[in-house]
Amino acid sequence: MHKWWVAMNRKIVLPNGKEIKPPFKLTWVITLIVILLIALSIYVTKFDLSLLVTHAHRASEYFSQLFNFNEKTYAFIPSIYKPLLQTLAMSLVGSLAGMLLAFPVGIICAININNNFFTCILRAIFNILRTIPILIVGLIFKYIFGASNFSGFVAILITTFLIGIKMLYEYIETLNLASYESALATGLNKYQAIVSTIIPNIRSYFVSQTLYMFEVNVRMATILGLVGGGGIGLVLNDQLTVNPAKAGMILIFMFVVVLTIELITGFLRKRLA
Repeated sequence: MHKWWVAMNRKIVLPNGKEIKPPFKLTWVITLIVILLIALSIYVTKFDLSLLVTHAHRASEYFSQLFNFNEKTYAFIPSIYKPLLQTLAMSLVGSLAGMLLAFPVGIICAININNNFFTCILRAIFNILRTIPILIVGLIFKYIFGASNFSGFVAILITTFLIGIKMLYEYIETLNLASYESALATGLNKYQAIVSTIIPNIRSYFVSQTLYMFEVNVRMATILGLVGGGGIGLVLNDQLTVNPAKAGMILIFMFVVVLTIELITGFLRKRLA
């Protein structure tokens, strides 16, 4: 304890005779906090490493069933096309509709354009709503509209809308608004100044983020299907326990589709950058 106290209070003498105390390093404190948090997480979740070892054979058995294809599995392939297209459709339309709705709201919520009490309240409301996970949103609309593609579409639209607002106003707040302020000084009203100076600067970013949201929403649409959001996820949920081989075929199709979309959207976003 004495050594620790001395180390904490040591001083450095400069060549001019002046004594200074070096800044306190938080490295060991942060390390200790991280270790305690990990230990607490292990205790709360009752994590047991031995279960991973003892149940490894069960995982091996299930994965062997998952990709044990036969004639019935190949005959099932035509049944995948329709729900897969439905998943892509609700992801695409939900992403486009959500981002288009977010476009004007994101501009309104930018503090450097509208620095007022109304903007702060609006942002606070959207921030609170954005904390609701998409699966919960999907479950809510499942109980409203039933297990259908429409439930998944609405969940994707709302989640994309809320995320898109944050993306846009954060990007707008990084812009240099000299041209916007000059436009206002020439006599243009705020709407005209935004159309002539702000929108041209965010157009490429908006398209890039719309492509990104579509890429993300294809994955999310599959997960939404597991909770009744329609599409390929609903079919996957039915087959996971009943016929693992058919579920494995669905996973392969999803892997190919998601990888293809990632490559295409990634290429387009680079071209827009």
